Amino acid sequence: MPTVLLGDGREVDIQIWNFEQLKSYLAGFPPQADCTMKVKGFQYLGPSTPTFISEQNSQNYSDEIDLSPLEIQEERHLPSESYHMSLAATYKNDLCGILICPWVKDDLSFWRYRIHFIDVNARYSRRGVATHLIGALNHADFLKSKILQRGIVSSEDGRSYSNKVFRRLLRGENYALIPCCYRSKPPTEPGIYDFLGNRITQP
Repeated sequence: MPTVLLGDGREVDIQIWNFEQLKSYLAGFPPQADCTMKVKGFQYLGPSTPTFISEQNSQNYSDEIDLSPLEIQEERHLPSESYHMSLAATYKNDLCGILICPWVKDDLSFWRYRIHFIDVNARYSRRGVATHLIGALNHADFLKSKILQRGIVSSEDGRSYSNKVFRRLLRGENYALIPCCYRSKPPTEPGIYDFLGNRITQP
């Protein structure tokens, strides 16, 4: 994954974290009875994040038999959480920001990666961290020949920002990109799709 330059001149490494690495990082923070507690500087990331992700995805990928081409993982028989991935931006071992992509099958009938959230430490805000994390998805090996669904951004400012950056940066060259409101069959080829399943750009 690339090393990127922030707006303040600092070089930041972008790494792929699997679910165990995410849990290992968050294990360094004391467990909280209040599940709303967050890691200092972050708006969404907290010690309860892995539990929340697991609870939101009750399907078992290893039980699947009939899969479409972009649902197939190389290792088919692992626990579903083994496929959850994140992009972590770090500066000298300090976590600047994170983009979490769980492997899910929930309100749609097929498996895909979904952007759960993007969170940037307040100390690194407005320096391009989130933009670099989104752009790095184009280089993420775990997305090759998979489906990526854009997540729902709750705030109006966040929604406006993410929509612009998603349109500008995400290319769908070796993965299929679908919107959060997608309502169709699983894509079978890379490209960018509208909510009705029409491919609007192709690699």
